[in-house]
Amino acid sequence: MDFLKSLSIFGYESSYLIKGHANFDEPFKVLKAGEFLSFLYMTLHFFLRGTSSKKFVEYLNKNILLVFDQLLEEQKRRLLQAIVESSPYTSHESQEMILPPIVFLLEKCMPLKKADGEQMDFAYVEYLLYVYHHIVCNMSTNHQMSQTLTNRLETVKHLTKTTMKGKGAAKHKKEMAAAKYDKAMDDITWNNILTMTESLLIAL
Repeated sequence: MDFLKSLSIFGYESSYLIKGHANFDEPFKVLKAGEFLSFLYMTLHFFLRGTSSKKFVEYLNKNILLVFDQLLEEQKRRLLQAIVESSPYTSHESQEMILPPIVFLLEKCMPLKKADGEQMDFAYVEYLLYVYHHIVCNMSTNHQMSQTLTNRLETVKHLTKTTMKGKGAAKHKKEMAAAKYDKAMDDITWNNILTMTESLLIAL
């Protein structure tokens, strides 16, 4: 580990060492998701220092994000958290590569109809919106938002406002307790979602 850090600090390309540690040619196995996630967190240091994230993004797109539904709930959260934490340090090329699966997951996690709002996981939506917002707004990526995604953003904006006003709190109380959220974290999540949805809709 110290050797890898020294390579990164002195500006050498260490992606070949990362590739040797995690076999990107093997099909992803859900049972080994914990190992991959632990390794992904370890590599955040290298992305921060400028190591190429291309191999990781290719692997995420090909083997992990497509089977997102098969992961355990805790693994889903850890994966999305890792993507959020690494997104400011990944290259423009990597950002463009990961954009399509992020949009795909957003369309799965954000309801189209307001009546389906009680099924929405606010934490998942917050993570995905952060990455999407960062790519589209901060990286100046040439991306045309679909009408379906726009409609889902409008729905999420409405649901978030309703929940913040307390009208939808009763419906989500059980889910929030199960996820071990506290009120302070709820407020932060809802405010973040509202800010990002409004920003994205204004940018249309």
